Amino acid sequence: MPVQFLSQAERERLQSFPDEITPNELITFFTLSEQDLTLVKKRSGDHNILGFALQLGTLRYLSFIPDNFPKLPSVVVNYVAEQLNISPSVLSLYGERSQTRTNQLQEIQDYLRFRKANKADYQELGIWLLERAMEHDRPLLLFQLLIKKLETSKIIRPGLTILERMVATARNEAWTETCKRLKPILTDSREKFLDSLLEVESDRQRTPLAWLRTGAVSNSPKAILNALAKLDFLNQQNVKDWDVSVLNPNRLKFLAKLGKKSPAQALSRTPAARRYSILIAFCRQGYTEIIDEAIDLYISTLANVYARSKKDREQFQYRIAQSLNQKLKLLNQIGQVILDEEIKDEQLRGKIYEKVAPEELSMALAECKSLIRPHADDYFDFFALRYSYVRQFSPTFLIESLLSGTINTEKILLRWDDMLRVVGSLKLGWVTASLFLNKLQSFPQQNDLASSLSEYGRMVKTIFILRYLQNQPYRRKINNQLNKGERLHDLAKT
Repeated sequence: MPVQFLSQAERERLQSFPDEITPNELITFFTLSEQDLTLVKKRSGDHNILGFALQLGTLRYLSFIPDNFPKLPSVVVNYVAEQLNISPSVLSLYGERSQTRTNQLQEIQDYLRFRKANKADYQELGIWLLERAMEHDRPLLLFQLLIKKLETSKIIRPGLTILERMVATARNEAWTETCKRLKPILTDSREKFLDSLLEVESDRQRTPLAWLRTGAVSNSPKAILNALAKLDFLNQQNVKDWDVSVLNPNRLKFLAKLGKKSPAQALSRTPAARRYSILIAFCRQGYTEIIDEAIDLYISTLANVYARSKKDREQFQYRIAQSLNQKLKLLNQIGQVILDEEIKDEQLRGKIYEKVAPEELSMALAECKSLIRPHADDYFDFFALRYSYVRQFSPTFLIESLLSGTINTEKILLRWDDMLRVVGSLKLGWVTASLFLNKLQSFPQQNDLASSLSEYGRMVKTIFILRYLQNQPYRRKINNQLNKGERLHDLAKT
């Protein structure tokens, strides 16, 4: 893992005073208070007064004195000089003696209560940075967080190389901590299973890892059965029971992403502890994603079947339109004979046969029987014609993905009161849903409330799917809502 990750341009930028400063920053950090002025005006010489004041504001602003001091933006120099009623040009005389600047800087540090980091500070910062590295792995982000931490702690920023080394150390320690936390999951059999994910199977000519991370490309029975086969493969190792709540969700996603993107050969060459951590996270995160994919595929495939069935009904109605017109003409002929009061009852059948031959009437009745639609005139009888297609995946899906899953109701009951309070807070607008989710994900490890909400979500999703499949009016209502949403979406695009 590289220690230095900053480019030369980034190093120069971070060691210098910014080229631009906002009006708000200028006012906040370079406005001199009465107490500031009292301290500043103890200097002798306008150049020392102005230089001292600029050092004071710069330390407040950056938490260090940049290399390009006192070559500061003119807007900063003019703003401070105006407060002191001093010409900005005298700044060129400041710092002719380096000892003067050094002594003044020490006085400013004491005044602003800034300090240089000591051994205890570095240890405390290392612990804090490790916690951040367990949440985020990007070195530049960790670097920025560390600078912010130094500013809030009023610690003068050390050199960039020291900060880079601290970030690199924290990232390495994060790997060590990750492996330590996930070690209880590892057994001899699970290590063999994880290693087998990287071995090419002779019958498939690819690794199980490649198979697991290849998503579906279409909604089809084959895609659903493939997703269910993946779940069955992972269920054989009880992946859903692997406790990864010891890791921050962001860390888990980071590791899982490495498992998705890294070539199998590269993972094989990775040190065992890291390799197993990556594969554990990949399997556990992948298990959840595959469940979601299987459910989405199932609903989408059924929706496609419903859509095709509805289209079949429309085509059927189009085909029978001409035939229906003929039947209406026939009914009109028969009706006129029946309603003719001059025709006696015993003559009725003969008169009808004079208008319509018995064979023609028999064929018309048979055809009418085939054209009769259900009272609601839905398209589910056409859906039934596609039963052989649906049965390719539906029974397996219901058995493997719904009935075999166990929802931990004890977790839900344990935090039920807390969940109700969350609902109340969201409903009353005391907290937004996005803020609440961000707070849950910010914990170093998943807490009981987050776990309970996850189990409740699984239960609600299962109930919805079963209700959708069992309840025809509910299914029609959902489809109508989807159609309405699609129409609104199309309207928005126009």
